[in-house]
Amino acid sequence: SNNQQGKLNTWLSFRSAQASLVAQFSVGANRLSQV
Repeated sequence: SNNQQGKLNTWLSFRSAQASLVAQFSVGANRLSQV
């Protein structure tokens, strides 16, 4: 159904946003540990 598709899209966009945040955090942590 259309509602199911909307929920899936919301979940996927949430997951991709979460993944990018984790990536940024790990890059920042790597920089801090190298200093």
